[in-house]
Parts: sequence; structure tokens; C-alpha cells
Amino acid sequence: MEIRKLSKLEQLHLNINNLNGSIPESLLNCKNLVKLIFRVNYLQGNISKLDFSRLVHLQILDLGNNFFMGNLPKSLFACKSLTAVRVSSNSLIGPISPKITVLTSLTFLSLSNNSFSNLSEAIKIFAGCKSLVTLILSKIFYNETIPGEKNILGPEGFKKLQVLACGECSLQGEIPPATQPASGISLEEVESSQLQNLLVLDLSENRFSGTIPPEFSYLTNLEMLDLSWNLKTGQIRTSLKSLNFLSKFNVSYNDLEGPIPTGGQFDTFTESSYVGNDGLCGRVLQLSCSTNQPVRGEQYQHLADINLKKLQLEGFIAGFVIVFLSVLAVQAYNHQMSLFYRKKQIMDLSVIS
Repeated sequence: MEIRKLSKLEQLHLNINNLNGSIPESLLNCKNLVKLIFRVNYLQGNISKLDFSRLVHLQILDLGNNFFMGNLPKSLFACKSLTAVRVSSNSLIGPISPKITVLTSLTFLSLSNNSFSNLSEAIKIFAGCKSLVTLILSKIFYNETIPGEKNILGPEGFKKLQVLACGECSLQGEIPPATQPASGISLEEVESSQLQNLLVLDLSENRFSGTIPPEFSYLTNLEMLDLSWNLKTGQIRTSLKSLNFLSKFNVSYNDLEGPIPTGGQFDTFTESSYVGNDGLCGRVLQLSCSTNQPVRGEQYQHLADINLKKLQLEGFIAGFVIVFLSVLAVQAYNHQMSLFYRKKQIMDLSVIS
């Protein structure tokens, strides 16, 4: 049966099937398609040349983990019903088209592990996708510099965003103060600003410098913050204790220093959250911040170990002394008995004689 004759086809799930070749153009004539999933195959070809414009009902497109080339097809922006697009782990290149903002229903977008470029413009474009909930940008925009301008997201950017992943991009520069409230703005206005619904923020394995932005303290719904393997300096801000839902926190392998905050969620994080920062100190690292010596609990253990060794040594000495005295006592007793028998023998000899 020819694919083009499947006029009523709404869903096509062919993920993880070892398929190769290219997507047949006749498939794009199935105008009632709602879900098209080809994830994890060996498909290839230039997807820029594919015409998706007839798939007006398409809601989910998943082409991830294949060998496609080109850029995001311009015809894709005609699919106004799209809610989720995944093209991660292909060989796509080029800048992000601003036309993607016409996809007003788009909530999920994964572009990771490709060769897209022009991060500065891409951030502004993505901020215009007002329905985005999940944005995965890991392993793209390699070695680019993150723009340092304030409020790059604009007043309305990313209000619904819950997951933002930009790990393993080798991005450099300082994290922009995108969430910094202007002077005179009330707390209610701060809470309604961009990124306030963010739950997951992954900025790991980049080259971000500077201190941890104080604006992170305003992300009160944050559950995961990963800044590991960067070049962050300064101290871990105590204001981060206000993040009451934070369940995963990782700043390992930076150049941070000073005391690790205590209280709140910080009492739940382990040593693995902080390793690779030689200047950090605190109970979780068993290192006192005042003397760079073991903290009290470790000192008590250290003293206990010393006392145990002392007891063991004293026990050994006491045992040795007892044994030694016992030997002397036995020798003295034997000597006395020897003298007694010798004296007795002499007396016996005198009687006989």
C-alpha cells in the first residue's frame, strides 16, 4: 500500500526501528497526520527541502537521533498546531529563524547536539516563543559568548518556561542578569517576571565566569540548579537558601570559595555538590572555615582515635609490665628454691658425715 493513500492516517510511530534512507515525500501528503515520530533510526537527507506545509494538523514532530542535515525547514512554520518538536542529535546547522515564533502553541523544543549558531539572536527569538515550557539547547552554539546585556529576554520572555538546558556548550562570558528586577518594582511584579516558573536550570560544562548571579534567588520555584564544570568565582550566595524547592544543586568543579551556606535545602546536599572547589569550606566538606582544620565532629573523631591509641598503648605497656613482673617473680621464686635445696643438701651431707 502506498503511503500517500493513507489519507486518514493520524499517527505514525516508527522510532527505534533501524530505518535508513530518507523520509518519503509522499508521507507529507497525509494531511491528517497529528504525530510523526522517527526518533532513533538511521534516516538521512536534507530536511530543509522537505515540505511540511500540508501537515496543518501536525502537533508532534520527532526526528531526533538520526543523520539529517540542513536547517529547520521553513515549511515547518506553516504547521501552526505544533506543540512539540525534537530534532536533537542530527547534523543540522545555521542560525535559528525568527519565523519559529509563529508557532504559538509550541511548548517543547529540543535542538541539542547539532551545529546551530548565533546564540545572541537565538535567545531573543526563543524568548518570543511565549508558550515554551521546555527548551533543550545542550551541545550547540559551541564556544560562543553569551550576550551580557541586561534583560535580554525582554519583559515577556519565557514566562511559562519550566526546563532550560544549556549544558556542554563551552559557552563563555558571564550569565546575564536576565531576571534582575529594576529598582522600584514590587515583589508581586518580580514574581510575575520572566523565568519565574523555571523548575530546571542546567548550565553545566560551559566556561561561564564571574560570580553566581544574585538573580537566581528570585527563581523561587527552582528544583534543580546545575552550574558544575564552569569558571564561577566568589562565594555561594546565602540568599539561595530561599529556594525552598531546590532538591538538586551542583556547583562542583568551579573556583568558588568561602563557607557553604547551611540551613534550608542546603542541609540536604552532599559533598558531591561542591567537590573541585579548593576554596570552599564547611561541615559538609568536614573542613572548618576559620582554621582550614577539620570541623568539630571530625575533631571529636580524631580525639577519639588518639584516645583509643593511647588506651591500646597503655594496655600494651601494662600487659608487658605484668608479664615482666611475673617473670621476675618466677625467677626469684626459682632462685629461692634453689638456695633452699642447696642448703638442705649441705645439711644432709653434714649429718651423714
